[in-house]
Amino acid sequence: MNPAWQALVISLSVVVLVQMVLVLALYRQFGLVYLGRAEARSRDGLALRTVAPKWQAADQFGQTHSSSDYLGRAQVIIFAEPGCEPCKKLLPELRVFADENDDVGVILVGSSDLVLNRAMAEAHGVDLPILTQKEDDLSGMFKVTATPFLFVVDQEGVIREKGIVNVKGQIEEKLLAVRWEPQRTEVAA
Repeated sequence: MNPAWQALVISLSVVVLVQMVLVLALYRQFGLVYLGRAEARSRDGLALRTVAPKWQAADQFGQTHSSSDYLGRAQVIIFAEPGCEPCKKLLPELRVFADENDDVGVILVGSSDLVLNRAMAEAHGVDLPILTQKEDDLSGMFKVTATPFLFVVDQEGVIREKGIVNVKGQIEEKLLAVRWEPQRTEVAA
């Protein structure tokens, strides 16, 4: 084959590979955007405006936590797996979020492997409690299928917001559902 043709075939192959990478990146971004939309939120996890299930689990330090510990204040419950890359990127931002919002109970639900949860906490400098599930019982209770997945629970224990989160700004945006919800007034008939 002529060297000019060989160079052309190689350059076209490189262009096709670059386009494939860009298309995959676009599909991933589209998926993240879709998961944050109302249709996806209504599909994944427990329904909005339902009472969050009662739970109890130990953290990476061996301390037991339960849902009743957090009643009376807003809660952010985030499900994160130790091997999840978006979770790893979110953890440092979650630590900053918790420091800036000390009036909010931040609960991080890890895997069912205590050793992996401890390693995740140490690797990312997370001093928040990372709950260890028993056979994914908490994921099952909340119907979580993807991570990092967040629930915002109000002071009465009602789920007010939920969805996939990747950055601190998304957590803060979802927390607005509890902090600044407009007052509803009923009109007398």
